[in-house]
Amino acid sequence: SSGINAEYGGCGGVRFPSFDEDQFEPGTEEEYLAAAREELLSEISGRLLTLTLRETWGDPDYIGLTGIEIFSPDGELVDLSRASVTGPNLNDLEGCSGDHRTADKVVSGCNRTMEDSHMWLAPYSYGEDHTVTLLLERVTSIATIKVYNYNKSPEDSHRGARRLLLSFDGVPLCQGHSIQLRRAPGSTLYDFGQLIDLSEIWLEAISSPLEKTPLPTGFVLQLRIYCSWGDPFYVGLNEIALFDESGQEILLEPNQVTAEPESVNVLLLPEEGGGGDVRTPDKLVNHVTDDVTAHNSWLTPFFPPSIKVFIVFDVPVMVSGIRLHNYSKTPERGVRHFGVLMDDLVVYHGSLPAWSPASPGPVDFLFGEPSEPTVIESTKIKHSSNTEFSFDISNRPFTSLVGPK
Repeated sequence: SSGINAEYGGCGGVRFPSFDEDQFEPGTEEEYLAAAREELLSEISGRLLTLTLRETWGDPDYIGLTGIEIFSPDGELVDLSRASVTGPNLNDLEGCSGDHRTADKVVSGCNRTMEDSHMWLAPYSYGEDHTVTLLLERVTSIATIKVYNYNKSPEDSHRGARRLLLSFDGVPLCQGHSIQLRRAPGSTLYDFGQLIDLSEIWLEAISSPLEKTPLPTGFVLQLRIYCSWGDPFYVGLNEIALFDESGQEILLEPNQVTAEPESVNVLLLPEEGGGGDVRTPDKLVNHVTDDVTAHNSWLTPFFPPSIKVFIVFDVPVMVSGIRLHNYSKTPERGVRHFGVLMDDLVVYHGSLPAWSPASPGPVDFLFGEPSEPTVIESTKIKHSSNTEFSFDISNRPFTSLVGPK
């Protein structure tokens, strides 16, 4: 039989465990991949981690990262405080000195930030390798790497790395295939760290790649809400669901979903009686949709021109459609006009019917179908009678829903 089983010297050596490819009969690819993943997760150990960056998200002159975290097979965070980090920086440029954005900043531990004093930045040359190396204090087993891309601002996020190659003690991971990194948001609205499962990226080489399709594919799906069905102060939803290219629902975890503003909890500090409202973004993916009490819904204050809901993935995901279940407790607070963006590119505009007892179900929107044009005026609500009225945000009424159902 053949397998993957090698010892390498140098900085502690790296060993990829073996698995027997010949023990599986034809047609049992699922079992083969599952066994391979289990074996590969058992031990990837060494000391010298090399990150080779080959492309930015558009900036022609500079490339950078905010930070890196490493996790053991048990999920424990590896201490990088004594790691030796080397890599190019702006001080390599003629006439430049004293720039603080050096390679050691990637292990500073301050990752969810927009402060570039905690980031690394280096000159970028298209087509060349830009390498950062981490020499760990001791031989370490690793299973997952979390990469925080360059996040100084939305504009500067284009300096972030787009393609990454990994090697451990000189041995390429993922058989030399590059990993696509997610562009940072240029804000701290959500945890923008991207988890890279080393067993999964290794197995990409023996898994069938997806065929190219016109369906939107990316890392961050954004639902942009432009107005409600009449309430000028609040807007909400009962549920969001996404579907893949085969029409199957994509499993979403609560930590993948966030919003701006996050929820009605942003209106008051805890000492002012805020912070306890249960209508938070995680309720959008808990699959409880028939609760008219709103304990399983999301509600947020409306601030023109729009409200944003983010669903974040660690790998590019192909999405064929979105299911929206409108806010049922107070239908006037439901979403009316909305847009869908994938990695900041518009893929859909449409309108969602208000919830009613006669039509309480969700509505599916397919991205392969043409969407209706929508023109929204900020701080105004347009009703079916085509009348408009402006509103004063300072008159927003108080709302609160606390405690378990």
